Amino acid sequence: MAAGLTPGKGGKFDEALWRELIAG
Repeated sequence: MAAGLTPGKGGKFDEALWRELIAG
């Protein structure tokens, strides 16, 4: 799931998903 932390692949979408996952 490190792809969400690396820019260039998902961008905002991945970041939003990561934030939701962290919020759990």
